Amino acid sequence: PVVGAAMIAQESAGNPNAVSSAGARGLTQLMPGTAVELGVTNPHDPGQAIPAGFRYLKKQIDANGGNLTLGLMGYNWGPGNLEKWLKGDPSRGIAPADPERVPAETRDYVARVKGFMQSIGGKADISAAKLDILNGPYTQGVKASAITNLEKQSSANEAIKTATIKTTNDLLEATTQ
Repeated sequence: PVVGAAMIAQESAGNPNAVSSAGARGLTQLMPGTAVELGVTNPHDPGQAIPAGFRYLKKQIDANGGNLTLGLMGYNWGPGNLEKWLKGDPSRGIAPADPERVPAETRDYVARVKGFMQSIGGKADISAAKLDILNGPYTQGVKASAITNLEKQSSANEAIKTATIKTTNDLLEATTQ
């Protein structure tokens, strides 16, 4: 699946031993608590991490009405942060879904995943209903696709610039749906 390969390319650059400064691990960069919740005993094992990461991504997309942008935001920023952002806090003068309140890291993450999707021929605006991210051979091809994507990074950089503009527009559009 294109979105899965793109997510892995962004999360870990295809390195199953990747560990983030926040403690996320493996190809799909699962946080320890999320890994436990998903039944993953070894987040560095692609056979566990990839299906679990894809299930978690699908859960985030489904929880947000099939909106890929919001699903990716939930995956990266955490569903609790996304929910707070969507609701805002009018009592403190915080508008619901204010694009200015999305961390730059999350905006960049969404843009880069969508850029990778475009660079490998995927549509960055497809709905969750069209994302069959739970079927297929996870440990074969996905890592190779992620590595191939990284080798195409020079062409992906232009797609990322385009996707950054689209992501900002998507954030605004997602809040009006």
